[in-house]
Amino acid sequence: MKYLKRMINLSIAAVLLLSALTGLTGCRTGLPAEGETERPFVNPYDEAENTCLAHRFTDDVCQQCGVAYTPSEGLAYILSEVGEGEFAYFVSGMGDCKDTQLMISATHEGLPVLGIYPRAFIEVKTLTYVHLPEGATTIGEWAFQGCSKLRRVEIPSTVQHIGREAFEDCLRLTEAVIPEGITALNEGTFQSCVNLTAVTLPATLTEIHSSVFRGCRSLTEITIPAGIQMIDSYAFANCDGLIAVNYNGSIKDWCGIDFGLVFANPVSVAGHLYIQGQLIEGVLTLPDGVIDITRNALEGLVDITAVVFPESVENTGSFQGCMNLEYLLFKGSPVYTGDTYSFENTGLTHVYLSDTKEEAIKYIPYLAAACKAIEAQWYYADAWEYDASGIPQLKPTNDP
Repeated sequence: MKYLKRMINLSIAAVLLLSALTGLTGCRTGLPAEGETERPFVNPYDEAENTCLAHRFTDDVCQQCGVAYTPSEGLAYILSEVGEGEFAYFVSGMGDCKDTQLMISATHEGLPVLGIYPRAFIEVKTLTYVHLPEGATTIGEWAFQGCSKLRRVEIPSTVQHIGREAFEDCLRLTEAVIPEGITALNEGTFQSCVNLTAVTLPATLTEIHSSVFRGCRSLTEITIPAGIQMIDSYAFANCDGLIAVNYNGSIKDWCGIDFGLVFANPVSVAGHLYIQGQLIEGVLTLPDGVIDITRNALEGLVDITAVVFPESVENTGSFQGCMNLEYLLFKGSPVYTGDTYSFENTGLTHVYLSDTKEEAIKYIPYLAAACKAIEAQWYYADAWEYDASGIPQLKPTNDP
């Protein structure tokens, strides 16, 4: 994607090159050594273990290793009523099965298998791969929690629900492809998946709950779908490898996302925001119609130097961590301009108001508190003007 091309990062370049050679995105394996940030990249067929790490089935035959799709035997199942007079099975555990790569059958005893029961494979240390059949709808809570050798789970397009902490502590999980139809990622879904490098989120996703990607420190980029309405606190906490966030919607929609207070906005970690592949940099001129900018929506944007607010803006949100931000310009009269901490860790020096002192009285106390905290100055309408290039500058004074 265009936004990656602009990032000069040798580690990402190495990942992309090796991905092309192996034909599998994000197939990192192995636990990091103490203090290590980069991990070895391996071929999807592990010669040492003599096993395929990620099957690609066509007509029930893996195109990478030639193995046939053969359902695992001996698994435990639980029968559940899924509708009035309708029953289906869910896999509830390993049972007598000794397979390390599970191929879940689409049926059991003549009835459909609709998914994985809660806690079914919790702390099963031998699992390396799981293939769910088309028709499965559910992955229950804590289904694969603590499966430390699990490298990949094939999730079919029919899955509509993934329970909380379903993949927490899957230390060798490298890739997650969430199918269309999923609307929410529940709390801690991929928490502490330290080798997760590639995530594909569906266009149907509207909510990312608390701690979903917390501790996924190998994740370097993520694309947020346009339909996202809420990202909760700590969703991206400790994702210290994240450097690029791409949003498939508009900057206006991004400003309206309901972000939690702490590490919810991935940009607060990554620093760089791309809107449909275009880096947000330099002077950010927000479009007419932006009214309320949520508290954390514009935090952490290290590439912006200024923000121009349209007349429609009433609530400006916060700009903490926008380290290269130099000035703000208001074309209208906001109602709320942040709090004492709104401009922490910025380079803000000037705020230009399009109001006189009398007109700005309703919001200037908030702005004054925020500016005072970093010794920035604000100027009423009669103190500044645009230069020939459209850049605000102070009017000359007659002071000796």
